[in-house]
Amino acid sequence: MTENMTDFSVETGLRLLREGKIDGARRYCRAALEAERENFEALHLLGNVEMQAGDLDAAEQALRQALEVDDDAATGHNSLGRLLLRREDCSGALTALRRAVKLD
Repeated sequence: MTENMTDFSVETGLRLLREGKIDGARRYCRAALEAERENFEALHLLGNVEMQAGDLDAAEQALRQALEVDDDAATGHNSLGRLLLRREDCSGALTALRRAVKLD
């Protein structure tokens, strides 16, 4: 898959997530990751897809992988902070959200 196809998969996954089509969004994220395992955008989107689906373990795994790829991405820290709030991990959420604000 070329970079353009990876970008297309991520963009399509995002559109499907916005439309509430979780399974389709997940498929496009995984297709992008098959081509490029360390793609921040695809990992970040997959984390948000899994969070919306209610699979907080998978969401956290994907978001932490995304931040391993790009620890300076404010959006990644923001998403991780929101996830940790859902898990009632206030300390972890505060750390992630402070980092997001600092980077933004």
